Amino acid sequence: MPSDPSLLLDVRDLRVSFRSERGLVRAVDGVSFSVGRQEIVGLVGESGSGKTQTLLSLMGLIDDPNAIVEGEVRFLGEDLLRLPRKALQALRGGKIAMIFQDPMTSLTPVHRVGDQIVEQILAHKGGSRRAARDKALALLEAVRIANPTAVVARYPHELSGGMRQRVLIAMALSCDPALLLADEPTTALDVTVQAQILDLIGRLRGDFASSVILVTHDLGVVAEVADRVLVMYGGRVVEEGLMDEVFRDPLHPYTWGLFDSIPPLEGPRPRRLRSIPGNPPTLSSLPPGCAFGPRCRCRFDACSISPPVQRLGNRRFACYLSASQRATLRNAPNAGAAAVEGLS
Repeated sequence: MPSDPSLLLDVRDLRVSFRSERGLVRAVDGVSFSVGRQEIVGLVGESGSGKTQTLLSLMGLIDDPNAIVEGEVRFLGEDLLRLPRKALQALRGGKIAMIFQDPMTSLTPVHRVGDQIVEQILAHKGGSRRAARDKALALLEAVRIANPTAVVARYPHELSGGMRQRVLIAMALSCDPALLLADEPTTALDVTVQAQILDLIGRLRGDFASSVILVTHDLGVVAEVADRVLVMYGGRVVEEGLMDEVFRDPLHPYTWGLFDSIPPLEGPRPRRLRSIPGNPPTLSSLPPGCAFGPRCRCRFDACSISPPVQRLGNRRFACYLSASQRATLRNAPNAGAAAVEGLS
């Protein structure tokens, strides 16, 4: 089936599984989403929800011999999962670039950061080393590094965490990618540097005409830069919508739990924030039906069967609750299964 030409990326029924002694472990289970041109999409969820595995599969970076990657990942009309290895390598770092979570382990410690940026430019764009170095300096200046000439001559350990992250962003932008994948780019950074990095990512759309997929567990980060939000749990997308819509009216009980754990900016200060009980499920032993069911205060009998994806306008969510049940239960923290049954 041909993909929509207006989309930069179109992911359909993506599944990532790993063979193990306990059987097949499905880390990503039927994930579908799209990314428009110059759009920023946020992937949100707790650790282990499948966010990073989704990104790695888009780049073809899951090389575990026990891994099975299925589905369609169409980038500019081409299915990345079926591209020859050489063609996929040409895309990586070129039309698709990635900012990894830990800048210290993503940069080679024995080479100066300037040489690493220059190497990527020469590998994908060619040209002279002098021209590549000039571009590296311009990129470091674009990501607001104060003294690019001095920084290009330094090794990664000589830079702060925020500067290393900026170097990674400069490297990712060095070949003018159409799509930038950012995996927790603000992890372990202080709030001031985090705000600067988010501002930089937000400017990529205008300055470099790039689309961005931003992986994070922090809803505040998503609110700062994203146009659209995908909430993941247990390897599946449980809710999707425009950022403003999801923040104004979340539809899935898991999304409720994420928002309830954030201190309110207005109104009375709660004595204690609500928390989601229990822990995220082990992917090797997911519960039957809704993966969030064991932690959900609204669980009832129907949840023993995996809920279908429902649509509400341009939004998607996977939950059996009706509109009237959601309206009643959203702000009733003590309501449980009995209340759900009573509203049926």
